[in-house]
Amino acid sequence: KKRSEEANVRQADLDADRERLAIFQIKKRFFKGRLDKIRDAVPSLKARYDLPIFADFCTLPVVCDFWDDPDFAVDPAQEEADLAKWSERFDEILEAVEEYKIDVRLGALKTILAATTDCSEAEIDALDVDVLADPTYGDEFFLCPSSWVHCSSCVDGYGPLTQVLRHRQRDHRGLDPRMPAGFELNGGEGMQSVGPEGAVELSLEVACAILSVCEVGGFDANDSSVTSKTLDEKFANVTRFKWKNSELRRNQQYKWSDLVHTLRLVLLRQHRAELPSFLQQIAAVCRAARLAHETDEVLPVPDIMETG
Repeated sequence: KKRSEEANVRQADLDADRERLAIFQIKKRFFKGRLDKIRDAVPSLKARYDLPIFADFCTLPVVCDFWDDPDFAVDPAQEEADLAKWSERFDEILEAVEEYKIDVRLGALKTILAATTDCSEAEIDALDVDVLADPTYGDEFFLCPSSWVHCSSCVDGYGPLTQVLRHRQRDHRGLDPRMPAGFELNGGEGMQSVGPEGAVELSLEVACAILSVCEVGGFDANDSSVTSKTLDEKFANVTRFKWKNSELRRNQQYKWSDLVHTLRLVLLRQHRAELPSFLQQIAAVCRAARLAHETDEVLPVPDIMETG
């Protein structure tokens, strides 16, 4: 009898989760449609890269109010009424999208400064939107290798901020948002969203690794004209490298082309992404740093050296 009761409870939980997921899919279709309308209204493809991906969109003020409303966008028969409510606050929604763009740039700047300067946490937290008007932190600042950032959702999105935002639109556009409030699954499997301030990251280890790569190639990491293509061409097929103090493959050496062959296969299986060859080493540092940070560890400053 006890086993039967437990089975009934489990079945009831499964049925409830199935119903919640069905409603989740209905909400998703409605909100994706609204974001697509906003995206279609932006004439420039480049400008569309600055828009939030779907997971971010559902965290924005106003949008989040609708997303967490248990009665909103859950019944296709009520779509006309839902669209009317959406239209009433559409100007607020567009304003939130514009604020998102600013928040992402400011968040990226704070992330970069935290990893590459001696600024205290308090000094960085105190920075507000006015700092973006400083010519020091204009577009060229974000193009410098010392300011390149990682996509927070994977290891293969790395480069200037605009490039990473383009990557997120291309590779993470369909990333699911969190479950609406009150719709969490009984099994605790609610999906997590990525907020604007978490769109990109830059660990100390990765910041040091790109400095090491630039040093090996004889490039100034603060030169905005240095691109991934510049590094790729410099290192094409001839130079051997190793991550000297890595916990992984400590004693192995690689040609840059070997890194492409060995690590790209792993990354392609995991992310289905084609990476410029020099990024393979950076991706390895990023992955190792994230694993270390899960246990509150900091890796030794990566020493990527030329060995022949």
